[in-house]
Amino acid sequence: MNAEKNILDVSGENKKPKLALVNIIENKNIYPLNLVSLATYLNEKMDIDIRIIDINYEDPFEAIIAFNPDIVGISSLTVTYPYAISLAKKIKNALNVPLLLGGAHPTTMPDSIDEIFDVVVIGEGEETLEQLLALYSGNSFAPEDLKKIRGIVFYQGNELVITEQREFIVPLDKLPIPDLSFVKKDYFRKKDQHVFKGKVGIIANIMTSRGCPYNCVFCASPSIWQRKVRFFSVKRVIDEIEYLVNTYNVNMIQVYDDVFSIGKSRLYEIIDGLEERNLLNKIVIACQSRANIMDEELCEIFKKLNVLTVSFGFESGNEEMLRYLKKESVTVEQNKNAALLTKKHGFNLYGSFIIANPGEKIGQIEETIKLIDFLKDIGADGIDVYIASPLPGTEFWRYGVQQGRIPKEFDLDKIPNFYSPDNSFLKDSSLSQEQIEKIYSRVLEKLSFFSQRRSILNILLYPKEPLLKTLKRAVMNPKETFIRAITRLA
Repeated sequence: MNAEKNILDVSGENKKPKLALVNIIENKNIYPLNLVSLATYLNEKMDIDIRIIDINYEDPFEAIIAFNPDIVGISSLTVTYPYAISLAKKIKNALNVPLLLGGAHPTTMPDSIDEIFDVVVIGEGEETLEQLLALYSGNSFAPEDLKKIRGIVFYQGNELVITEQREFIVPLDKLPIPDLSFVKKDYFRKKDQHVFKGKVGIIANIMTSRGCPYNCVFCASPSIWQRKVRFFSVKRVIDEIEYLVNTYNVNMIQVYDDVFSIGKSRLYEIIDGLEERNLLNKIVIACQSRANIMDEELCEIFKKLNVLTVSFGFESGNEEMLRYLKKESVTVEQNKNAALLTKKHGFNLYGSFIIANPGEKIGQIEETIKLIDFLKDIGADGIDVYIASPLPGTEFWRYGVQQGRIPKEFDLDKIPNFYSPDNSFLKDSSLSQEQIEKIYSRVLEKLSFFSQRRSILNILLYPKEPLLKTLKRAVMNPKETFIRAITRLA
C-alpha cells in the first residue's frame, strides 16, 4: 500500500465517497469495536467519508437515508441476521447502493447468504474491505475483479461464489488503535458497571489478541480463528490504554480476549508498561480466564494488574459433560479450585453454565445446580445459565444437523431465541420439554439471588446513583430482597 490514500471512483464524480458501517447489535454498554477497527483502518488507508450507524442511538434506516452513503456495510450475528436482511432490502429499495455484509454469521455460514447482499466479507475484514473498496467503480463491482479478492462471497447470476480463504493479519500491530470518535459519546459517560459489581465509572472495551487455542463444542471461535492466537504487541496494548485514559477518562477496561490469561510473561510486561506510563493505578480491569490455568501466580499477576473481575465459563458441574463440552481441557475440581482462588484473592467472580446439552441426563444437570450452589456459598458475584444453543460454526450446530435436531427446513429468516428453554434443540431424548422448563425455572430462582444482591449493594454503596432503577430491581421480589438485606447487614 502506498503512503498516499487510495481514492475511490464514485460514478465519475469528483467527491469523497461515503461508507456507512451499520451496527445492529443492541447493547448500549458495549460499543461496536469491530466496526471501529474497520473504520479506523480504512480511514487511514483511503480517502473516504466513513460513518458508523448505531442501532443503540438511532434508527438505522433513517440514519442511513440521512447520510446518503455510496456503500453500506452491515455486521451481523446469526441472531440478528433476519433483521440484517430486512434492513438491507429497505436500503436497496430506497438507495440502490452496493450492500456489504460481514460478521460472525456470514463467516460461519457463508452458504446462507441472501442475494440482497452484493458482497459478503468472511473473517477479518480490514484488509479485505480495503481491497474491495479499491475496486468500487460506478456503483457496482465487476465479478471478474471480485474473484481476485480472498475472503469474500458473492452471487454471479444464480451461482454462489466463495473465493479462496484469506490469510490472517500478521502482525496485528498493522491495525491502528481504534479511533473511538467514530462512536457516540454516550458510551463514555459514568454509569453503573455491572461487570465491576455495580461500581460507577467509564468503561472501554479492548482486545489484546485475536483467537483462542481451545476447541469447545459450543463456541464458534475455532471456525472463525482456526484455533490460532495472535497478539498485539505489549507496546500497542499500552498505547491503546493510554489513549483511552487520556482521551475519554476511562477508568475501567473490559478485555474481550477469549482468554486474556494466556502467557504470564506477557502479562508481566503489560504491568511494567503500565507502571512506566503511570497508568496502572488509573484503571481497573475485567477479563476472562480459564479454570485449568488459574493458579496462585496468575492471581498475583492479576492483583498487580489491577484486575477487579474474573469471569469463567464453568459450563457444567458434571465431569462427563464437562469433558464433552470443553474437550477434556478442564475438570470440575479445577472449576472449584479456580473459583476458590478467585475469591481468596479478592476478585469479583462471574461464571456461566450450559444445560440441556446433547446426551445430558437430569442427574447431570442436578450436579451443575450443586456447583452453582457451591459458587453462591463462596460468594460468587454473578452467574449466568444458558440453554445449549446450536449456533452456526460450532460442533453443537453440526451435531444438531446430523441428528436431525435442526430440521432441513430450518429457516434463518425465522431464527428463534436459541437461549430460551422453548428451543432446547439439543436436549437428551430422555428429557421432556416440561422437565427442561421446570429445571430452568429452578435455576432462574437461584440466579435471582445475584440480581437482588446487586440491587441492595447499589443502594448501600452508591447512594448518589439514581435510585429509581435500583429500587425497581429490588422490589421485584420484596420478600427475598428483605431477607437478603438482613443477611448482608448481619
